[in-house]
Amino acid sequence: MGLSGYLKGALFTSACFVTTFAGVSTIGIPLMVWMYFAPKQCTPVCQFFQAQFFFIAIAVLEFVCGIKFVITGDEVPRNESSIMICNHRTRLDWMFLWNLSYRVGLPTALRIVLKKELKFVPGLGWCTGILSYMFLSRNWEHDELFLSRRLHTMRDCGLPYQLLIFPEGTDLSDDNLRRSHEFSEKRGLEKYQYVLHPRVRGLMHCIQHLQPSCRSLWDLTIAYPDVIPQGEQHLLSGNLPNEIHIDVKRIPITEIPSEPAEQETWIRELWATKEKKLKTFYEETNAFPTGDSLHERSKLWLGFCIFFW
Repeated sequence: MGLSGYLKGALFTSACFVTTFAGVSTIGIPLMVWMYFAPKQCTPVCQFFQAQFFFIAIAVLEFVCGIKFVITGDEVPRNESSIMICNHRTRLDWMFLWNLSYRVGLPTALRIVLKKELKFVPGLGWCTGILSYMFLSRNWEHDELFLSRRLHTMRDCGLPYQLLIFPEGTDLSDDNLRRSHEFSEKRGLEKYQYVLHPRVRGLMHCIQHLQPSCRSLWDLTIAYPDVIPQGEQHLLSGNLPNEIHIDVKRIPITEIPSEPAEQETWIRELWATKEKKLKTFYEETNAFPTGDSLHERSKLWLGFCIFFW
């Protein structure tokens, strides 16, 4: 990795850390107190500052790191409350999906379900904690009540939202793929190479508790045609992809089965389709077969946000 790569990584991490430190030290603590006592009234303010932070990260990824985002698939309505599900190829997928949220006009509304360990990462962990991201411990007895409360707050605030969930629960590392194959052998399931078998309970819990405000589910597929940035070491060294492809399929919430057995079959069929789509992407085309890039948006606002911070 050349000097330019490390410089890109340093610029990105510095921009995130500096803006996070500035935000936490000046407005973060008051927002935390306000959110505790009046979450409904505080949410719009938190969303505004979330957008400014995201714009900095998006601007550095596009302008400094030179990443091109190719978004294909269904056109989706702006400002629509929705749940997004995505394959979890790398530990950094959630960060790159900020760009999609910006392009569909909802950077203020994005919430992500993440592993609890990420809450303690200096910089990003602090900021996302203040912005009401949902950190789970993978213990359902503990997580169920916490998640329900956060979902009800998001639903009842009266503002559009996007909730991003990774049903696989972890990224597609070599060790996780091996464990997924062992699980497949025990359950008599197909062995996948490009996705892990999804979990159903958490996703269906979110769909249930966000009714009737949630209008659709966005089935996202993310892929990297050149460099696959598996973890934080790629980010720090600036070893980042030239392109990131995101394919969007919008599913009306009314088309999702209501019975548990049907729900499991439904999501497993989605993931089987996703495996075939990614196999074609990586082994043949380096592109999704769903048309030209969608959701282009002016980047002038990104420049304003750099000035804001």
